[in-house]
Amino acid sequence: MSLVEIARFADVYEADLALGFLRAHGVNAELGSSGHAKIDPLMQQALGWARVLVPASQADEAMALLSEVRAGAHALQDGDDIERPAGRPGMAAMAVGLLVGGEAAMGALAFKRRRGLLQGLGLALIALGVVLVITSWVIARS
Repeated sequence: MSLVEIARFADVYEADLALGFLRAHGVNAELGSSGHAKIDPLMQQALGWARVLVPASQADEAMALLSEVRAGAHALQDGDDIERPAGRPGMAAMAVGLLVGGEAAMGALAFKRRRGLLQGLGLALIALGVVLVITSWVIARS
Protein backbone atom coordinates (compact mmCIF):
# COMPACT_ATOMS: atom_id res chain seq x y z
CA MET A 1 0.00 0.00 0.00
CA SER A 2 1.60 3.23 -1.18
CA LEU A 3 0.83 6.42 0.74
CA VAL A 4 0.63 9.75 -1.04
CA GLU A 5 0.59 13.25 0.43
CA ILE A 6 -2.68 15.05 -0.17
CA ALA A 7 -2.29 18.10 2.07
CA ARG A 8 0.18 20.02 4.22
CA PHE A 9 -0.76 22.09 7.23
CA ALA A 10 1.25 24.72 9.08
CA ASP A 11 -0.43 23.67 12.32
CA VAL A 12 -0.30 20.06 13.49
CA TYR A 13 -3.64 20.40 15.26
CA GLU A 14 -5.33 21.56 12.08
CA ALA A 15 -3.82 18.52 10.38
CA ASP A 16 -5.26 16.35 13.19
CA LEU A 17 -8.71 17.82 12.51
CA ALA A 18 -8.40 17.04 8.81
CA LEU A 19 -7.18 13.54 9.67
CA GLY A 20 -10.18 12.91 11.91
CA PHE A 21 -12.57 14.26 9.29
CA LEU A 22 -11.12 11.99 6.61
CA ARG A 23 -11.21 8.95 8.89
CA ALA A 24 -14.83 9.70 9.80
CA HIS A 25 -15.62 9.56 6.08
CA GLY A 26 -13.94 6.17 5.59
CA VAL A 27 -10.55 7.32 4.32
CA ASN A 28 -7.53 5.52 5.83
CA ALA A 29 -5.52 8.68 6.44
CA GLU A 30 -2.26 8.96 8.37
CA LEU A 31 -0.37 11.92 9.77
CA GLY A 32 3.20 12.16 8.52
CA SER A 33 6.12 14.04 10.07
CA SER A 34 4.22 15.55 12.96
CA GLY A 35 5.78 13.93 16.03
CA HIS A 36 8.36 16.69 16.39
CA ALA A 37 5.65 19.36 16.24
CA LYS A 38 3.71 17.86 19.12
CA ILE A 39 6.83 17.77 21.27
CA ASP A 40 8.11 21.22 20.33
CA PRO A 41 5.68 23.33 18.26
CA LEU A 42 8.35 25.94 17.53
CA MET A 43 10.27 23.38 15.49
CA GLN A 44 7.31 22.52 13.25
CA GLN A 45 7.98 24.95 10.45
CA ALA A 46 11.74 24.53 10.69
CA LEU A 47 11.60 20.75 10.29
CA GLY A 48 8.61 20.55 7.98
CA TRP A 49 4.91 21.00 7.94
CA ALA A 50 2.38 18.42 9.12
CA ARG A 51 1.44 16.21 6.20
CA VAL A 52 -1.72 14.17 5.65
CA LEU A 53 -1.05 10.92 3.83
CA VAL A 54 -3.60 8.53 2.32
CA PRO A 55 -3.40 5.35 0.24
CA ALA A 56 -3.02 6.16 -3.45
CA SER A 57 -6.35 4.45 -4.16
CA GLN A 58 -8.19 6.93 -1.86
CA ALA A 59 -6.29 10.11 -2.81
CA ASP A 60 -8.96 11.53 -5.13
CA GLU A 61 -11.74 10.93 -2.62
CA ALA A 62 -9.69 12.51 0.21
CA MET A 63 -8.79 15.59 -1.83
CA ALA A 64 -12.44 16.03 -2.81
CA LEU A 65 -13.52 15.83 0.85
CA LEU A 66 -10.93 18.41 1.91
CA SER A 67 -11.98 20.68 -0.96
CA GLU A 68 -15.56 20.50 0.28
CA VAL A 69 -14.44 21.48 3.78
CA ARG A 70 -12.43 24.43 2.47
CA ALA A 71 -15.47 25.57 0.48
CA GLY A 72 -17.61 25.49 3.62
CA ALA A 73 -19.88 22.63 2.59
CA HIS A 74 -19.75 21.07 6.08
CA ALA A 75 -20.07 24.29 8.09
CA LEU A 76 -22.82 24.60 10.66
CA GLN A 77 -25.59 26.96 9.62
CA ASP A 78 -27.00 27.72 13.06
CA GLY A 79 -23.83 29.32 14.45
CA ASP A 80 -22.57 28.68 17.94
CA ASP A 81 -24.66 28.58 21.07
CA ILE A 82 -22.28 30.59 23.22
CA GLU A 83 -23.94 33.62 24.71
CA ARG A 84 -21.86 36.75 24.50
CA PRO A 85 -21.77 38.88 27.65
CA ALA A 86 -23.27 42.33 27.39
CA GLY A 87 -20.96 45.30 27.52
CA ARG A 88 -17.21 45.15 27.25
CA PRO A 89 -15.86 42.55 29.71
CA GLY A 90 -12.30 43.22 28.59
CA MET A 91 -12.54 46.85 29.65
CA ALA A 92 -14.11 45.86 32.98
CA ALA A 93 -11.25 43.45 33.64
CA MET A 94 -8.75 46.17 32.78
CA ALA A 95 -10.47 48.61 35.15
CA VAL A 96 -10.40 46.09 38.00
CA GLY A 97 -6.76 45.42 37.24
CA LEU A 98 -5.93 49.11 37.33
CA LEU A 99 -7.67 49.45 40.70
CA VAL A 100 -5.82 46.46 42.13
CA GLY A 101 -2.42 47.41 40.81
CA GLY A 102 -1.37 49.28 37.72
CA GLU A 103 1.66 47.14 37.08
CA ALA A 104 -0.37 43.94 37.27
CA ALA A 105 -2.88 45.25 34.71
CA MET A 106 -0.38 46.84 32.36
CA GLY A 107 2.36 44.24 32.71
CA ALA A 108 0.89 41.99 30.04
CA LEU A 109 0.40 44.93 27.69
CA ALA A 110 4.00 46.00 28.08
CA PHE A 111 5.20 42.42 27.49
CA LYS A 112 7.09 42.28 30.73
CA ARG A 113 8.29 39.01 32.16
CA ARG A 114 5.72 36.72 33.67
CA ARG A 115 5.21 36.91 37.36
CA GLY A 116 5.27 33.74 39.41
CA LEU A 117 2.20 32.47 41.21
CA LEU A 118 3.51 33.53 44.62
CA GLN A 119 4.37 37.01 43.37
CA GLY A 120 0.87 37.38 41.93
CA LEU A 121 -0.71 36.24 45.18
CA GLY A 122 1.52 38.63 47.09
CA LEU A 123 0.46 41.55 44.91
CA ALA A 124 -3.19 40.59 45.33
CA LEU A 125 -2.82 40.42 49.13
CA ILE A 126 -1.08 43.81 49.22
CA ALA A 127 -3.86 45.31 47.09
CA LEU A 128 -6.50 43.75 49.35
CA GLY A 129 -4.72 45.19 52.39
CA VAL A 130 -4.66 48.65 50.85
CA VAL A 131 -8.37 48.44 50.04
CA LEU A 132 -9.17 47.33 53.61
CA VAL A 133 -7.10 50.13 55.14
CA ILE A 134 -8.76 52.77 52.95
CA THR A 135 -12.21 51.34 53.68
CA SER A 136 -11.64 51.34 57.44
CA TRP A 137 -10.25 54.89 57.26
CA VAL A 138 -13.35 56.06 55.35
CA ILE A 139 -15.66 54.34 57.85
CA ALA A 140 -13.80 55.84 60.83
CA ARG A 141 -14.09 59.37 59.40
CA SER A 142 -17.85 59.16 58.84
